[in-house]
Amino acid sequence: MNRIKQAGLTLVELLIAVALSAVIIIGLTQVFLSNREAFNLSESMARVQENGRFAMNVITEAIRSSGNYGCIPWYSPEIDNIHRQVTNNEINSFNAVTTVTQEGAGVVNGINAPDQLDVLRIVGDPVPIQSIDYATNLITTDWAIDDVAENDLLLVSNCLVGDYIRAGANTAGTIIEDGTGNLREGLYDRADQENTVVKVERLSFSVDAEGDLNLTTNLGSPNAPPVTELVGGIENLQFRYGVDLDDNFVPDYIDDYANIPAADRANIIAIEVNLLVGSLVNDASVVNVVSEPQTFNFAGGVFQAPDRRLYRPFQTLVTIRNRVK
Repeated sequence: MNRIKQAGLTLVELLIAVALSAVIIIGLTQVFLSNREAFNLSESMARVQENGRFAMNVITEAIRSSGNYGCIPWYSPEIDNIHRQVTNNEINSFNAVTTVTQEGAGVVNGINAPDQLDVLRIVGDPVPIQSIDYATNLITTDWAIDDVAENDLLLVSNCLVGDYIRAGANTAGTIIEDGTGNLREGLYDRADQENTVVKVERLSFSVDAEGDLNLTTNLGSPNAPPVTELVGGIENLQFRYGVDLDDNFVPDYIDDYANIPAADRANIIAIEVNLLVGSLVNDASVVNVVSEPQTFNFAGGVFQAPDRRLYRPFQTLVTIRNRVK
């Protein structure tokens, strides 16, 4: 009876096969991980770029549309308060753009805590005024202003003076009540000047603790102001001002508002927007996308990243259109 010879693997051959398989598996795993890291980095770069461009576009557009007060002559609030009057405590001046620094926030990761930007702009076209009754605080207009409600901000002005007020409860038709009662009697009585009233918006941009860029409309209103979350991943927001000393429409220097001498503030013609955007923290795949924490210059400081997320600075210089002489 013939025996059937059975062939098999020796122990050495088995070990070699296992080793070769392990090398192949490790190689494939490394290729997969490398591709995944490259994809995560590419995805983070795309998101950071998209969020940064969107936030920058919204802020710069608000700055460009600010400061249109009709024919009121431009004077610095620090020099001349006769031509323009602010009757609301929440608006500290007629400045088109105002930076509000977070008090006590200090320095975080090598740079200052985020600024808040307040922007004033008119909404719609000014409506001619027929008469002003200073005894009843009622303003009669040629036609109704669209969408005016109680506590809305209004600008009453002519080519000589201007007052910010709030609308009162009576805003029906062509009648608008001055809710503040602080229109300056006698300054709107000249026959050679056309008095107008127009609605005003105060837009406030700020960054919260979660890294969201928020837009608040008419901050300080007696009514609860609406807050809109615009975009996430915003780590910091800083503003610096460009000063033109020789009237050539080119800033001679750029600095923080607090460092600009009072005599130069009337010559501010531009604002430098500095935006720091990072990959979103709630996505685990983009937390460690760079090999080591980043360090780079940002808004006059040196940013030192606390982790291995991807960060990117954005910067642009925006001319305040309605403030250029």
